[in-house]
Amino acid sequence: VEMLSQEVSAILLSKQRPSEVVLRLKSPGGTVTGYGLAAAQLQRFRQHGVRLVACVDELAASGGYMMACCADHICCSPFAAIGSIGVIAGVPNASERLEREGLKVIQTTAGKWKRTIDPFQPPTEEALIKAKDDVMMIYRQFSGFVKQNRPGLDIEQVATGEVWFGKEALDRGLVDELQTSSEYLLQHMMKGHEVLSLTYNKKSSGFAGLESLAGLSQEQLLETASTLSSLTAASQALGPVTPEALQALQALRSAAAAAGGSAQGSWPSGVPEPRVEASGPLGTRGNQYGF
Repeated sequence: VEMLSQEVSAILLSKQRPSEVVLRLKSPGGTVTGYGLAAAQLQRFRQHGVRLVACVDELAASGGYMMACCADHICCSPFAAIGSIGVIAGVPNASERLEREGLKVIQTTAGKWKRTIDPFQPPTEEALIKAKDDVMMIYRQFSGFVKQNRPGLDIEQVATGEVWFGKEALDRGLVDELQTSSEYLLQHMMKGHEVLSLTYNKKSSGFAGLESLAGLSQEQLLETASTLSSLTAASQALGPVTPEALQALQALRSAAAAAGGSAQGSWPSGVPEPRVEASGPLGTRGNQYGF
């Protein structure tokens, strides 16, 4: 959800906002709080007047559909699974086994309903009723949220926990169009629209961040390589080097070779070549030209 939040913010803060945002969505659902927050992030587009289109090529169920219904337009492929508007909760109960073993779990709570269904105690009838009420409360909020975002839905018909595929989902009003995301984007490009892809990635630190050096000049790469030799020797003394570090060093090696016009696998003359050893279950592996 954090990355989704960053992506939405990046779009909304851009100097020239897009006329439309296309979300490629694939999700089977999950926690109430997590998907509730994800849906709230998507609603920010509507709040700022940016049209959102959700394209579901495979699956948007339960919390996934909660996200999809925030869009102004929903496309799905002919066999995409859509729906599952419902709530489920389950707790294993080991009270009988504990009783046979002669074990008891002592709990201290404050507040009548701090605990309803307990995995260590036999559930009471009153606790079961309360747990059912809690599930129904979440269900009403979920189905109400879907109805608010898609007013044309017969919510009693679709909020049953069932999943429908493609045309059946279209017939019930859960989606607006049968079309893959690739075809939807292709049609926009054929009309002359500029289509950009946005993905938020956290910046790597340490050796893993060296992949970004591929765009540097030859002089900058040579300077970095000289420093890198010392860092590599120091890292070997401290412990094994991670696979991410090996990949980053290979990227740096290739970039330096390309910048200097050298043959692949060579290292610029006059610069100490980094040598990294990685320790693993099969022993120690060193490298000379490749990782």
